[in-house]
Amino acid sequence: MTISLATGLLAFVFLYEESKCFSAPTEGVELETNKETRTTECSQKSHDTKKNPEIESHKQPAEMTTLDKLPPLYDVDIDESIPSTSYKQRLLQFTVSRGSISQLLLHTSQPFHVMLCIPGILYMAIIYGMSWAVMTIIGTNMATFMPAPPYNFSASGVGLMTLPVFVGTGIGVEIVGPTSDRLILYLAKRKNGIYEPEMRLWLLVAFIPLVPTGLMVAGCGFQYSLPWPIVAVGFGAASLGITPAISVSLTYVIDAYTEANPGRCYDGHYIRSQYSLNGDTFFLLPWINRMGLLNVHIVVSVISTVIFMITFTFIYYGKRIRTATATRYRWFSSRQFSDRI
Repeated sequence: MTISLATGLLAFVFLYEESKCFSAPTEGVELETNKETRTTECSQKSHDTKKNPEIESHKQPAEMTTLDKLPPLYDVDIDESIPSTSYKQRLLQFTVSRGSISQLLLHTSQPFHVMLCIPGILYMAIIYGMSWAVMTIIGTNMATFMPAPPYNFSASGVGLMTLPVFVGTGIGVEIVGPTSDRLILYLAKRKNGIYEPEMRLWLLVAFIPLVPTGLMVAGCGFQYSLPWPIVAVGFGAASLGITPAISVSLTYVIDAYTEANPGRCYDGHYIRSQYSLNGDTFFLLPWINRMGLLNVHIVVSVISTVIFMITFTFIYYGKRIRTATATRYRWFSSRQFSDRI
């Protein structure tokens, strides 16, 4: 673990380049020759169609075949005359953005305004935070109760107990990406090619039962001193159910509220920090001592299930909610802080 952390630190310091864009956006200008050619072609086509209306229907297959012969979109010419930045410039630790202090303060506080005014962002931030809170509960209980009797795990044994979490998360990652894309393609085809962000939420619903089931299995294992493989299965099942929730919630917000950049991810990280740091780290063990380990797992399972079940509201009424808050969304989008220089 120490070697991995040291290797990651060195890679971060010497290989993680500055991600801020320094180039100003350029506006495309249409060539006059293209305009004239297109105008001539359109007028000629209109004249031929008026003379013989059947020409249009006969030309469609030929036009479709010419589309297949077009060059791929990624065939672009790179301007070699533009100088590239040096290695030192790409590893800058600090960069200066143009703007006033008031713009910076607005940029800092706007995510909270966006979260409170747009229900979709608020709910997905709650799902994101709740998901990470469950992962924190798993990690805290693992580190607290696995070294104690009757398990008496060593430090390396506790570390190996994270393998079920790794396996569950890995399976979830492999499932979520391809399945989510295939699902939205299937649902969009059923809706005459129209894609809506709410279509992705069906994948989140499919994994909802795994979270409370995994928590209950792990809680019963701790409470009744069951063999450690049962606890490991509970950890893995809960991790498998949490992974789609984290992925789908962020993807939904990005798809549904593309221009609300400050409020999309900051809110989820803020709620996650409040759940994980303040709720789990400082209050979890006193809560367990007062209420009992199994009862805590039951309460967390019920709370997480209720929160996840609200997803059905956004599946069926998410489009109406987005329509009702469209004015506020546009207003927040127009007041974003632009740090491109």
